[in-house]
Amino acid sequence: MKTKPKIKQSFDKGARNYESNCDIQRLICHQLVNFFLESKEKIILSEGIKGLDVGAGNGILSIELLKFIKFEKLHLIDFSDKMLELAKKKIKQSFVTYEVTDFEDLNEIEKFNFIFSNMSFHWSKNFNVLLKKLLEKISNNTLLFFSIPNSIYFEKKEPFSNLDNLMNKFPDIKNLLNELDKTKYFLESKNITFKENFDNLLSFFYKLRSIGANVNTENRKKSLIRFRKQKTNISVFYDINFVLIKKL
Repeated sequence: MKTKPKIKQSFDKGARNYESNCDIQRLICHQLVNFFLESKEKIILSEGIKGLDVGAGNGILSIELLKFIKFEKLHLIDFSDKMLELAKKKIKQSFVTYEVTDFEDLNEIEKFNFIFSNMSFHWSKNFNVLLKKLLEKISNNTLLFFSIPNSIYFEKKEPFSNLDNLMNKFPDIKNLLNELDKTKYFLESKNITFKENFDNLLSFFYKLRSIGANVNTENRKKSLIRFRKQKTNISVFYDINFVLIKKL
């Protein structure tokens, strides 16, 4: 199976347990909103805010932003209909709409002036291409902000080899931002590292699987069999980049 259908299938399955197991995604979302609110004084939001939640999942970021932002229109997209159903159950305002679609195929970007995403962009086939497309197509004064992992790594209580090789590689967001034309775009970014503890390594991967986030995007064999007897506590660190861009 190709990677994108595999990711969709995994998140469709993960929707059943996502709400009770997305602790770290929820924490990152709250910090992303805090980052936005801290930066809001440096930017001017347009009147008539038309929001687009890209890779909305269960709608957690939209739910948080609705507490602070008065939207004229809010559109949530995700390629997992099962995940989007979770959002529909919680967000029922008349100005909110939903669409099951892959954000790689996103069109009419210029219709929105407030585009955001929490922990979704790294599932893109090519994040560099996606970001370039967004930046080129958004209208002036449009705000784009998102969270994206730089890395996920492990602190071991005893030595294990090649643990970090078990994780997918993430986009090199720092280099992309360094190349951004500051005469055309306002940029604010921030890194925060989050920590989560597990009884053992397999419990971490079981949790990823429970929310649908365990897909191997690199088509490399990653066997966990050798860790079945490993009972040592392990800490997982999520190095997350928060990014806010406004087209001038």
